[in-house]
Amino acid sequence: MTIWFVTALRLAWRLTHATLPPFPAQITKLHRATVKASEYGLYALLLGQPTTGLFMTLLSGRPFALFTWRFPPLLMRDETLQAAFHFSHEAGAWVLGALALGHAAAALFHHFVLRDDVLATMAPVICNGVPASARNRHKASAWE
Repeated sequence: MTIWFVTALRLAWRLTHATLPPFPAQITKLHRATVKASEYGLYALLLGQPTTGLFMTLLSGRPFALFTWRFPPLLMRDETLQAAFHFSHEAGAWVLGALALGHAAAALFHHFVLRDDVLATMAPVICNGVPASARNRHKASAWE
């Protein structure tokens, strides 16, 4: 439930306050679509995983705990639906892991191979306020 709540807050902030920097000029339309699809996929899974886990628990027909509260069984046991939610929860976990690893790998690829400022725009704290043009000049001289 914590993941669901934090993700919902993050998504609300993202939709109302976050402005994304423009894509680098060399990124193709297919690359842009992939980036957007992976972002939407991450949000969908971060919201969906707790939901499938909740239904899996509710359909077990047993009492359960949420933080410090204990709840009696809220639904009757339904093994078929519970198995379906268990399968979707497990599959979602694998897809979420693959998306998270792909997201991290893409950011590192941009940083170390393409040497652009994509990672810096994703995590501005890392750059300590150094402008992108100064970082790029430093990178160019360091690799020459």
